Amino acid sequence: MNRALIQSGAVACTAMLLTVPMRAAEAPLVFNRGTAKPALECLDTPLQAKAHTNRIKTLDVEAGRALVYDQQPPVLTPNYTGTIQLAEFTVAGDVASLQFRGIDGTVETWARQRTDTLAGRPVSVFQPSWDSSILDRAMANSRWGWDQPELYIGDVLGAGALGANRNILLRIAPSNIPDVRVIQAAADVQYSSHVVNIVLSGFSDELVQVDDPSAELARVSNRFYQVFQDTYDALAVVPQRSLMMPYTGVHYTVKNDIAGIGQEQYDLAATYGSAGRLHGIEIFPQFFSGNQISTHEASHQWGSYVDWTALTGLVRAGHQTGAHDPLWLNYPSRMSSVLDGVRTVVDNGGSYVVGRSAAPILFTPIQRYAMGLLAKEAVPDMILFDDQAQFTLADVPAPGTPVGGGVRGASITAVAGLLGERSGPVPTEWNRATIVVSRGALLSQREMNYWTFYAQRSEDPNRSGIVDYEGYGSFDRATGNAVDFKTDIRPLAGTKISGPLAVDYPSFGTRDLRGLELSAPLATLSSAAAPIAISGRVTVANRASYNRVAFCLVEEPESGCGASQVAVAAIGGDGSFSAAVSAPRPGRFELVFFLVTPSGGSLSAAWQVTNFTVN
Repeated sequence: MNRALIQSGAVACTAMLLTVPMRAAEAPLVFNRGTAKPALECLDTPLQAKAHTNRIKTLDVEAGRALVYDQQPPVLTPNYTGTIQLAEFTVAGDVASLQFRGIDGTVETWARQRTDTLAGRPVSVFQPSWDSSILDRAMANSRWGWDQPELYIGDVLGAGALGANRNILLRIAPSNIPDVRVIQAAADVQYSSHVVNIVLSGFSDELVQVDDPSAELARVSNRFYQVFQDTYDALAVVPQRSLMMPYTGVHYTVKNDIAGIGQEQYDLAATYGSAGRLHGIEIFPQFFSGNQISTHEASHQWGSYVDWTALTGLVRAGHQTGAHDPLWLNYPSRMSSVLDGVRTVVDNGGSYVVGRSAAPILFTPIQRYAMGLLAKEAVPDMILFDDQAQFTLADVPAPGTPVGGGVRGASITAVAGLLGERSGPVPTEWNRATIVVSRGALLSQREMNYWTFYAQRSEDPNRSGIVDYEGYGSFDRATGNAVDFKTDIRPLAGTKISGPLAVDYPSFGTRDLRGLELSAPLATLSSAAAPIAISGRVTVANRASYNRVAFCLVEEPESGCGASQVAVAAIGGDGSFSAAVSAPRPGRFELVFFLVTPSGGSLSAAWQVTNFTVN
């Protein structure tokens, strides 16, 4: 998904409640917090008439389109102080230089290191690198955390519609992510409890330059089934390299045995090495670790394939309208084409306005009907807005924003009249294996830790209902716990690894708030009556420039910290501090912290981490 950048201006948090006194002459502290994030866009492909490319557009390989890079180190820690490189950053065509716009707006020019060929086409190779200050700049404007283990650092400014503004994200994980047991099953295969790593020479060379990755995916899946059981409904393929595709996820339906949902019925599982169990195969070119994208792609097995134009005459707009939901009343959509799922439309006494979606964001009634989880009689009538173009998928408008235009109705009876009655199996489990593909060597221990943690977290193993900062919950929660999402790895022979990880509400480690060293791990689950205690030392090189450290908790969709949410603590001569920050109510919060100068007029970077849940 290559979602257009959402960039809002800095927001102000006025600190009124302080844990240390301020001089009378000082003005109230104003903290600026950047809120940039990359937007997500998927490219979903239910097969039609045995074609893999019914909605795949040929990739624009004109000069300047960014293709691929290798992050070094492969998984960062938040307190990393070394060099960060986008090794072998490859761009289509003969391109002597390339521009990069950092998240803070600075623009730099990269000089080409060499020319090469990739899949028979000429490419240019760059080797950009930075010192660790790029992490400070990125963390001042973009959040990361247990629910978002990627850090958005900026955009490559390429040529052409698909070449321009490719988001660059770095994989990052807390320093205390647990070590996992890893077994090497063959020279080219290793696995943990929830991840398989396969080495395939040249993997992705074709994928980044052609419009149909099915051959590359079939290479992966056929090797997988030589070592692992054919007991999975879906496979999720993630390259070790970061692929600069015009999407962050693709779901291929390779077998559809359900009628009445808008997809043809077919079975191409054998192409991928399965005897018939496999229903879908997905590729996540850079990451899949969050609830939003992981669940979104998995759910494309069943929807959203109603042709609303044929049904009602509605003129569609937005992202991939043949596979995503229109703008409608009352139901936030995890499959939306025009409005981010954290927002919905509500009736405000006869007029329509944008509302904040309740967490966790569930599948819509029509999606649950397609899955067989909701009877036709239980699906409410739908009210669709005539002006489908008033929002885009990247839009997250403020609650209360007016929604204009006329409306029209649609019933599930009419849907069934168009598509036929829904019939076919109803899932109670959905089993997906995660396969990380490397090219020259097996993954490192830290990489296996990273992918294993997030593959297990996506299955919500304790049914705790893991919900991220914005309100996206697990696949289980999206179905109302009607379907159990499973991601454990099952070898054909040898040891099956079990070993539950603490994936629900993990603490941050003592070095995970960049610029600070904490006295103890920082819990992410607390009660509204119990302030979150934070103590430790400031460790930035120029710490003598600052005399205070400030903390606040921000709840989506708030633009700033209320007075009761800010704590400012003195920094001792040895860098020590102690503070306690409180949430005004139960919810999910982002922790933002700043270093403050004696004058109060200048601040260091504002570092942001999520997710803090307050019950």
